[in-house]
Amino acid sequence: MKYLLTILLFGLLACSNLHAKEQSVSSQGFTISWSKQDSFKIRKGELVISQNSLFLVVKPGWKKQWFWHKKFPVIVTTGDNFIEVKTDKANPTAFKMASYKVEIINKTTVRISVKGKLTEDVKAFVQHVPFNFPATLLDNATIELNNRPTVTVGEKKLNNFTATPNFSIKTPNLEFQVKIKTSQKFAINDRRVKPFQGGLGLLMINTNTPVTLNSDYNESIELVINSVKSTRPTTRKADTKNYIYPDSTLAIAQIKKNYTTPRNRMAKFSWQDYENLLKELAKDRYMVLPIRDYVNAKAPDKVLVGMRHDIDFHPFKAEKMAELEQKYKLRSTFYILHSANYYGRYYPKKIRRNTAMNDLYKKLNDQGFEIGIHNDTISLMLKYDIEPLKFIHEEIAYYNKIGIQVNGVASHGAAYVLQMGLNNTYMFSEFGKGKTIERNGKKYQYGQYSLKEFGFDYSAYRTNNNRYFSDVGGKWRANGKKMTMSEVLKVLKKLKPGTRVQILTHPVWWGK
Repeated sequence: MKYLLTILLFGLLACSNLHAKEQSVSSQGFTISWSKQDSFKIRKGELVISQNSLFLVVKPGWKKQWFWHKKFPVIVTTGDNFIEVKTDKANPTAFKMASYKVEIINKTTVRISVKGKLTEDVKAFVQHVPFNFPATLLDNATIELNNRPTVTVGEKKLNNFTATPNFSIKTPNLEFQVKIKTSQKFAINDRRVKPFQGGLGLLMINTNTPVTLNSDYNESIELVINSVKSTRPTTRKADTKNYIYPDSTLAIAQIKKNYTTPRNRMAKFSWQDYENLLKELAKDRYMVLPIRDYVNAKAPDKVLVGMRHDIDFHPFKAEKMAELEQKYKLRSTFYILHSANYYGRYYPKKIRRNTAMNDLYKKLNDQGFEIGIHNDTISLMLKYDIEPLKFIHEEIAYYNKIGIQVNGVASHGAAYVLQMGLNNTYMFSEFGKGKTIERNGKKYQYGQYSLKEFGFDYSAYRTNNNRYFSDVGGKWRANGKKMTMSEVLKVLKKLKPGTRVQILTHPVWWGK
């Protein structure tokens, strides 16, 4: 298995030439990453860097200020083994960053160095998060610190503690050695969520360092990664003829434990809220349809509603939604996200589906609900080198094999894709956004094939709506305007016959 650890987590939208001299920020970036096969290397075209990794916190009020932002220029220099960012003179931040440099020292070592100066007389400190370790990497891991007992990363959440100048995190496959070269005190914060083994979240390494007017800020920290020889038995090679591993993966109980139960805490609305919505839509003045039927439907004497659910994280709450809709004799569409953890696991050019989930998909289909594909093909193309047209054809064939006819698609708003200025709708030529993007030295095309060529009859984003309601992000919006649940019901009651309405919900936000 190939391990990939993203090292850079700062807000860089960098330049377009790997060996460039100083440049201002443009659209695509670089990051330094590590894999078991390739060790450390610079990867082109990745927007890894998150702006909350390095910022100034100012008192009173602890207001955070970015060191750089896409609205303000920074200067980026890249080379064969380093990336360096400097604050441009035009940037109005109170902290002038002389240098933020990430460099590959050797095959196993990367160093992050920060130099700067506070230029305003304010009480402030620098907060920096150089490394995050994903929870999925930490099963059966230990943290070894100088002059302290070994800490086990297990089933209980760790108390936050301060790291010594040198410490290591050991997993069954990898050893991470963190070496602090300057005087900062770094904290180790456990940001995992239940279940703490195999669940979501991360272990975060961060520092909060006070700064004063015109004082120099210097920081240097290294990460050394060493592979640990695996004692696991070798497995048979996967079938390479298509994108599907022939064997199944996790059982339903394990899927719930690992991926869906930890998401229960994300709920913003109650099931009673959902019943109140359904009670309104069950009135005779509405005609509620799955999106497949809604696309070409006409009902001048009704408020015509196309109802859909994008299952980003929680298919089991979707099952509850379907149960309530049956109670009110309503039908809708459920779009299954093929890049979700509940759906399966991905490898370069490969997917290994959780076939135990098929019974849930078939149950929804047999109850009269439409099953569609929640398209995240740009992510799969760029992350796993999966060819979208072939993959979607195999997806549709896979559903057909288990007795489900797929007609439509709703594109997923993946943060990974949006951060690159892209959208999964761009995969289809009807949206007129076809272009080529370069990633890891390879060029990828999108937007050259139509919905029909992919095998779809429609896109949920081409349905000719007058009104559009969505709970995206756990907040209701009507045509982009934020609303409360009660305000949504009030607006629905005022709609005139002949109005075409699409209502989108995400199951993960329900069941509070």
